[in-house]
Amino acid sequence: MVLYILDYSLIDLTFSENEASHTGIDSGVGTMHDLLTLIQAAHIHQASVYHWNSGFSNIAHNIFDVPTTTYPQIL
Repeated sequence: MVLYILDYSLIDLTFSENEASHTGIDSGVGTMHDLLTLIQAAHIHQASVYHWNSGFSNIAHNIFDVPTTTYPQIL
């Protein structure tokens, strides 16, 4: 994925360096960290190589009303 940001002064970005995992041993702490980060976000931008984008960040949008912008599938 390539993300171009023209004016960094207008944007406060947070990146998680947790290894992506949905289930399994020791995945709970990283997943909880990411969820807590998402529900505190002012806005979520979804970009994905999949047409359904991110079901995980949709949780923050649907349950906690975090505003979300979804972009078309990135190839």
